[in-house]
Amino acid sequence: MDLEFICCPICNGKLVKNNQKLSCRSCRNNYPIINDIPILLKQNTDKEKNPLVWDQIWKQDSTKKRCKELFKKIEIYLEFSKLLEEPLKKLNLDNMNILELGCGGSPFFYYLQKKFKKSEIWGMDRSIDALHLLKNNINDITSSHIICGDLFNSPLKSEKFDIVCSFGFIEHFHNPKKALEIHADFLKPGGLLICLIPNLYGIPGKILDFIGSDTITTISIKRLHEWFNDIGFEKNIVKPVGGLHPSLFLESYTSSQEKINEKIFYFLQEYLINPFFILLNTPLMFRVNSKMFSPFILSYVIKSKGKELTND
Repeated sequence: MDLEFICCPICNGKLVKNNQKLSCRSCRNNYPIINDIPILLKQNTDKEKNPLVWDQIWKQDSTKKRCKELFKKIEIYLEFSKLLEEPLKKLNLDNMNILELGCGGSPFFYYLQKKFKKSEIWGMDRSIDALHLLKNNINDITSSHIICGDLFNSPLKSEKFDIVCSFGFIEHFHNPKKALEIHADFLKPGGLLICLIPNLYGIPGKILDFIGSDTITTISIKRLHEWFNDIGFEKNIVKPVGGLHPSLFLESYTSSQEKINEKIFYFLQEYLINPFFILLNTPLMFRVNSKMFSPFILSYVIKSKGKELTND
């Protein structure tokens, strides 16, 4: 792991490797390395910034099962839909530093590794259980650039990455705009941010209302545009993507205690909804993008080279 990209999350001091730990030269704090993953966490009890419910969710057997299934579905979805082709098509894909935030249990991390074979792929998540899940689901993953860290007390240095991505991540914070500001801080001037979130104002949001999920914040396309302009991005593209598959992202959405309506919904989804939408999506999935039916909102924006980022 390149230690020039990371620092102490407490004092931002320089880290040095010492056996199976990283040590800060400034404040002398030590951080363990477990299963090749540095644990660079500062104790944080601010539930507004870090919904701790997700630490419980990643430990559940039901989440592990659904994530394993979701890995296969998302990989197929990305290959056929070319969902990320548009934001990436004009880039030189070699020798870049690319970061995925909230990568724990992410089916996108492996896609990035395959897409950017000659670049350095980094991933950060605050849940060590989620990161172990990521490693277990992808057999040939290399852990050299996976770190356990907190977005709001980050061990990542500013302006180090050419591309920063997050997929189904910012909606899990009560202050998603602040999360996007931190995304921007990691980017080099002129760097690309790719952000994919569930479309919760359409049918997917109605399904989550039925389940009773309380771990997400509803974000509109209009609000995303406003946030990106305020933060200091340019060439802002924000749009609904994907066809009639409102349940695509729901396999891993569950609470710490499974409710009866969740169990009913996931049973119906597995044996009725998913087969139906697979058939329906054959002609429509990649041709119909709408605010009502599309499962995702895709944003890809460029960090301004001149405008100061907001600190609000």
